[in-house]
Amino acid sequence: MYDILIKNANIVDGSGKEAYKADIGILEGRIFDIGKITDRAKTIINANDKVCIPSLENGFAKNNFNSPYNRQKRDLTNRKGYIRRGYDADIIIGAYTNIEDLNELSKSFNRNQAIETLILNGKIVTDSKRFVG
Repeated sequence: MYDILIKNANIVDGSGKEAYKADIGILEGRIFDIGKITDRAKTIINANDKVCIPSLENGFAKNNFNSPYNRQKRDLTNRKGYIRRGYDADIIIGAYTNIEDLNELSKSFNRNQAIETLILNGKIVTDSKRFVG
């Protein structure tokens, strides 16, 4: 049984490949399986018509040619920045149609309405546009 199962997701996995539709099974903070999943889960998220992207936590480090991340031997314990089996379950789920930057200098804590669910280290942090911990 999975901790979290994301069903019918349009996955942009961070590799540069085209988006594809699949389910994502999360267990103990990591992505355990990707594909057509029929197993049960404690929490099921219906991501139909939504996009799943990896958290951008390591996006700048891994894409900057001159960064220490790319100059040194790749750290095999660093499993962030992609949606792949065995990687940390840091996933943003949202809708393409709701992308809008709401931040202003006087209201810097406004969240982008496109982010509907945020999963960090295999735990749901925001759900249905509200903070849950």
